[in-house]
Order: sequence, then structure tokens, then C-alpha cells
Amino acid sequence: MNKKYTENQRKLSLNDRFKFSCHKGLSCFNTCCNDVNIFLTPYDVLRMRKMVWLSSGEFLKRYTVALLGDEGLPLVVLKMMEDENKSCPF
Repeated sequence: MNKKYTENQRKLSLNDRFKFSCHKGLSCFNTCCNDVNIFLTPYDVLRMRKMVWLSSGEFLKRYTVALLGDEGLPLVVLKMMEDENKSCPF
């Protein structure tokens, strides 16, 4: 984790809530998640696959890359689009 960025930020607890809006009408839409590694948890996969009406297996095949981490554990990363910005597929 980048300490320079995180040291001055308020930490969220399990009881905290936050709200944001991300959609095509915003000038910053799809610029925060270009060309980045977004690691997905199993819960992320379950929620996201429901959004696009796919089985977990089909979602994993279509939208993710499976990697083997340094400790030998599998990691799932969201696959960016193959455009010049490597945009988020969502």
C-alpha cells in the first residue's frame, strides 16, 4: 500500500458508509480505473456476475485473468479492455 497516499486518509471501519456516483454523464467517468490491477474477491465475482447475468464460470472466463500469487494462492484480476486506455469493461 502506498503510505504517502494513505497516511493522511481517514480509515473506514466496518460500520462506516460511503456513497459515490459513477456514470457516463460525469467528466471523470472511467478515468479512475484505466490501466490498473483490480483484484477481485470471490464476493466481488458473485456480485458482478449477477450484474451482467452470467454464471460465475462465464464471468471469470470473459472478464478476468487468473494469476498465481507469490505465496502460491490464486488471484483473480479484472481484465481491462484492449483499447488505448486499457479501460474498465464496466
